Amino acid sequence: MTLFSSSLPSISAYINKASDASQHLTLVDSLHSPEGLAVDWVHKNIYWTDSGNKSISVATGDGRKRKVLIDTELSEPRAIAVDPQQGFMYWSDWGGQAKIEKAGMNGVDRQVLVSEHIEWPNGITLGKKEGRRTRQAHWERQDQKGKGESDTESTRITTSL
Repeated sequence: MTLFSSSLPSISAYINKASDASQHLTLVDSLHSPEGLAVDWVHKNIYWTDSGNKSISVATGDGRKRKVLIDTELSEPRAIAVDPQQGFMYWSDWGGQAKIEKAGMNGVDRQVLVSEHIEWPNGITLGKKEGRRTRQAHWERQDQKGKGESDTESTRITTSL
């Protein structure tokens, strides 16, 4: 089993083989504030948000190739989730105007899913409810006082406090 994690304040993302914690291998360095981390298990890439650099980036699983995908109109990108089967990534941004967004896993076709009635969206996961055609993005507030979900086509949004 391989575990990917990002670390603060050492400001590096590294790979850890869960069977042996002494096998830490730094894949990506020179990060400012890595917040969210997601693994594309189909193409073996890692995606992360960096709130300090206000960016969303991708690297190959070995860290050799690295690219900033999005670095505009981000305030405090936080959590990230990927859906490699559909080719999309989803992230939360909890800056001045909090929002949930999605884009292709190459950073194109960016779309805001939720920008109203949302505060401090911290974590984000993807799921599919039985009987529904589309997947849902689920998030929770940082202070754990609320949660929400939106289908990934942005046609149905539910929030609760």
